[in-house]
Amino acid sequence: TDELEYIAPKLFINRYIRFIYLSKENEQGHQQQVIAELDRPIDKCIAGTELLSQIAVDKFVFHMPLYRQLQRFKLENIDITASTLDSWMRLLSKHIRPLYPVHQAYILGSNYLQADESPIKVQDRDKSGATHQGYMWVYRAPVSKALFFEYNKGRSEQSPLKNLSTFNGYLQSDGYVVYENIVKGRKITHVACWAHARRMFEQALTYDKVLAGFVLERIQILYAIERRAREMGVAAHERKEIRLNESLPILNEIGEYIAGNRSRVLPRSPIGKAFEY
Repeated sequence: TDELEYIAPKLFINRYIRFIYLSKENEQGHQQQVIAELDRPIDKCIAGTELLSQIAVDKFVFHMPLYRQLQRFKLENIDITASTLDSWMRLLSKHIRPLYPVHQAYILGSNYLQADESPIKVQDRDKSGATHQGYMWVYRAPVSKALFFEYNKGRSEQSPLKNLSTFNGYLQSDGYVVYENIVKGRKITHVACWAHARRMFEQALTYDKVLAGFVLERIQILYAIERRAREMGVAAHERKEIRLNESLPILNEIGEYIAGNRSRVLPRSPIGKAFEY
C-alpha cells in the first residue's frame, strides 16, 4: 500500500567553526592571525542560502506575504522582526539583479512575444499612507515559455518602446492603442488575442444574445480546433495546415458576419464595441 505523506520543513542552525592560526614569523619577527574567509549570501546575516531562497520563492512564486511567513516562523519559536525580513529580501535582490538584464535580453531575442500591462496600487514613498496607480508590464516568449516583469509608473508607450525598439517578429497583445503605435515603421507584425476579443462578445451577450451568441459559438469551434491540435502534439507546420484548412473558413465567416451586421448596431453599445474590437 502506497501512501502519500508529508514531512514539514524544519529550521535549524548551521554552525561554522573556523580555527584561528598564527602565521610564521616574518623577517621582522612579527606574526599575524589567519582565519578562513566566510562566504555567505549576506554579510553579518543569520539567514542561510536555503532559507533566503525559500522566503523569496514563497513570496514571489506562491504569493505568501512576508507577514504570513513571520507567523509560520513563530510556530517554530523563531522570532524575526518584519523589518529584518524586509531587509533580507532587499539585500537578496542585489544578488539576482545582474541576472535580470540577461534574462530580459534572452526573452526579447525571440521572434514571438506576448505583452500586457496590469494596474497595481503602489505605496507612495513621498506621501505616508497614500498610493499611486502603477503598471506591471509583462513580456512572455511562448515558445521558450519564459517571461519577465517590469514595473513602470505610467502606461504610456515609452515603457514598452524601450524594450521593443529593437524587437523584430510577432507581437501579440490586446487592443490597447500603444501597441499599435509601437509597431508602426518597424519590422513587427502585430497579432491580436482571441481571449480579449471573446471577452467583449461575452460581455455583450446579455445585450444581444443572437449577434454575440453567433460569434461566441464560432470562437468555441476555433478553441476546439486548437485544443485538438494541442492534444495531438502536432508540430508547428502541421498546426499551420490545420489552421489554414479548418480555422480560416471560420475566421472568414466571423469577419463576413461582423461586416454584414456592423451597420445595424449602435457603435457605443456592447455589441457595437465588440464588433469594433
